[in-house]
Amino acid sequence: MNINTVRWILIIFGLILNIINYTISPYRVSIKKNTLINISYKNIFFIIYILLFIFDMIYIILLNKIHKPIINIPNIWWIAIMIIFGIYLINLYINSNYYNLDCDKTSLNKCYYKPECIVDTTINRCENKFITKPSIFLGNNIRSAINTIIILVFIISYYFEYYINKNEITNKLSLIRMLSIILIIYITIVNLNYIPCKYGLPANW
Repeated sequence: MNINTVRWILIIFGLILNIINYTISPYRVSIKKNTLINISYKNIFFIIYILLFIFDMIYIILLNKIHKPIINIPNIWWIAIMIIFGIYLINLYINSNYYNLDCDKTSLNKCYYKPECIVDTTINRCENKFITKPSIFLGNNIRSAINTIIILVFIISYYFEYYINKNEITNKLSLIRMLSIILIIYITIVNLNYIPCKYGLPANW
């Protein structure tokens, strides 16, 4: 296996893992706003993963100029990846059910009209309704393991571009990888400190 094949394996593997990571992370369905920047968590994490996707696509386009994954493949074959994964991410963002459980701050009159809330008649107070965690959202340990694998893949990819293949294009590739590593480290920190109520999500998530 030559070095170019390894580079293609790393980029495709990293791209797929990022898509999986976004899909299985519960905080992507939180419409609670971050108090520092007043932007909902669903938008924050969508922007982060779109940036990662854009970085991966730029990486693929640049690497394609150096060496195609398959000799006779068309020059713009990567458009297929952009369309397929791009539509998937946007569709997931648009069609997901979003939550911000704040039933304990909701009046009894409004409580009846919020599907995620229920009136506890014993104490006459609005409470969060129990919502079963969707099977698509995997456990914290699995998400942490995937984040760790992605970081390792990106570090190896950075090493290939920065230390082994020094030229103008690979300098750009190594910069892209460094930016991706920073974003993934942030996601890893978020995941390690994940508490459902912080994002307005059910406690069992």
